[in-house]
Amino acid sequence: MMPNLTDFEAAITRAEELLAQRAAITDAIAAAEGELPATLQSRLDAESNLASVESASALGETDSNAAGAARKHLTAAREALDGLSARLRGLKARAQTQSDDLIRAQAAVQSFMPTHRQDAACSFEPEWTEAVSAFSCVLAKRVLLEGALKTRFDLPEPSASLSTEKVDVGDLADLTKPGRLLAALERSINEANGMKQAAARAVRRKAPLDMDGVYRMRKPWQGFKTGDLVTAEVIGAEAEWLFQNGFLLGPVTF
Repeated sequence: MMPNLTDFEAAITRAEELLAQRAAITDAIAAAEGELPATLQSRLDAESNLASVESASALGETDSNAAGAARKHLTAAREALDGLSARLRGLKARAQTQSDDLIRAQAAVQSFMPTHRQDAACSFEPEWTEAVSAFSCVLAKRVLLEGALKTRFDLPEPSASLSTEKVDVGDLADLTKPGRLLAALERSINEANGMKQAAARAVRRKAPLDMDGVYRMRKPWQGFKTGDLVTAEVIGAEAEWLFQNGFLLGPVTF
């Protein structure tokens, strides 16, 4: 039974839309994560500045207006970090929940693949049959000539590897698009499921940050490189935030 071409095209279009959405979400997550170091540094700088201004005010070295401005700056820095964190959580939630739609799109495209392959074979069959028939005749002639002359002709042999560059494949890109989409859908599904599993593990994790524990940096931050061993004391005030947002792996056991 021939597939409904409109249904097949609709399945392809839906898959492309979902993959485009996935790419947009992935890019937005990367952009937000790229903002984290500077946003964290702004908050740290604002906290340090407020401490400096408050101590100077207590010693009579500056007026109360400076402290008020420093507190407002710190509030803004905290709100910026909270907003960025909320954006990241929302984007990651979107990426996680997309897996069901991706699976449905994969199943829809996959359902048409047997007939798609069969149609491709059927459309190519006349050309192949004609070529085989022609080659068979030429091959038979060669066998007769070589037999009559008691020799073997030194002639080139047919080889697909020597001919592919000369072949006009026409709509090969269209023919292979469903397969390429299925591969992309599979990668996206695995990524989404991986994010869901990581989120589930984070929810199940009840142990708080161990202030005396040793952790390994999962991402670079504030001069620390991925893989560096750190403690909460070394990191300072942002240790708990970094732990909850996946920057720290551990505690490490030795």
